[in-house]
Amino acid sequence: AARKPPDVGVSGSRHRARVGVDVTMWDNPRGFGRFTRHAVAALLDLDHDTDYILYGDSHTVASGRLPRGAAGRAVSLRQRPADVLSSGGTRHPLDILRLSTAAVRDGLDAFLFPAVLSYFPTPGVPSIVGIHDSTDIEYPHLVFGSRRAAWTAAMKARWAISTAAALFTVSESAKRTICAHLGIGEARLSVVPEAPAPVFHPRGPDERARALARTDRKSTRLNS
Repeated sequence: AARKPPDVGVSGSRHRARVGVDVTMWDNPRGFGRFTRHAVAALLDLDHDTDYILYGDSHTVASGRLPRGAAGRAVSLRQRPADVLSSGGTRHPLDILRLSTAAVRDGLDAFLFPAVLSYFPTPGVPSIVGIHDSTDIEYPHLVFGSRRAAWTAAMKARWAISTAAALFTVSESAKRTICAHLGIGEARLSVVPEAPAPVFHPRGPDERARALARTDRKSTRLNS
């Protein structure tokens, strides 16, 4: 289970940076949830000089699934963001206010949003926002459950982008598309590859040959 946040809300001198992370999509088994889980694990493994505080709903923080190397910050919400946003809905305004208030009160140096989908304002705290692709911009009718949800998501994304201290996406291809559709300068959008889990790594010649051999055998059986 995640440990209790150290000295949350207490002012004073600190030598370690304190970075908040939005984990409200942690329980989403696909896409944003998977990226968040592996990205947080990679951060904790690589960066031992920063205190990471993970912000989520009470159920997520109490579940015991958050990594031990970070502090869990439970925020009481009316709805679970992973359920609402994954189905193309919109969060309750009070939930957004509660998340924002918690982040602002905790004396953070920066706040990381692995995906713009679950962004909420963090006034006075520099935000780092991930934009995975432009699907919701190009095809909102396929992504969202209503025009209202699509409009809300578009406004949220524009607000997040305009106020972010840093932006990132997951590939050079996504970067080109996002910059073209949203008018973001390429110099402002960094690329963080969407493969932080150890299972994703460059394959050597022998490993590739074995994989191709397995594929050929399966293809032969299917066509016989």
